[in-house]
Amino acid sequence: MVDKGKQQEELKLFNCYVQELKEIKKDLEKIKKINDISQKHSKSSVALEKYLYKQSGAISHYNAGELHRINISLANNLRESNEWIKELRKIKAETKVNRENLVGISKSEQKASHQPEKKNQEVEQECISCQQCFQEIKPEAKYYYHTTKNDNHKFCSEKCYTEYYGEICNQCVKKL
Repeated sequence: MVDKGKQQEELKLFNCYVQELKEIKKDLEKIKKINDISQKHSKSSVALEKYLYKQSGAISHYNAGELHRINISLANNLRESNEWIKELRKIKAETKVNRENLVGISKSEQKASHQPEKKNQEVEQECISCQQCFQEIKPEAKYYYHTTKNDNHKFCSEKCYTEYYGEICNQCVKKL
């Protein structure tokens, strides 16, 4: 059995993750508005990874604090986010198929025209967007990134960086 102090600490952390999971809806609405299939696939993949990480954090704190003993329902707290995660998975799967179909068409068109598309590829590489809010980051603009993770994620602001990684001090429940 977990002592009361530890249980309360785990409850606070669990609630933090549950709150962060409620952000899925905003991201999902932004992703649905994206028309470019490749970008939509990319954004849905990133968002899915991010929210699965946050969901596993919530579950870990739920289990570590034995929150079921104080009548906290895991299912009730995660039901809504589970539905949104399913929708993200669906968008990711659909855009993957559509993107693969477009790549097949592009390859056949490329063979017929014999024109290299290197210029377009270079332009695409220069345009990056924030992993959290999906705002475009200009090539010459300052951006934030995690110094120890080699995930190549870039963020437009410190706020987006902190929200994405959800780095929270377990001792004081403050964001790092």
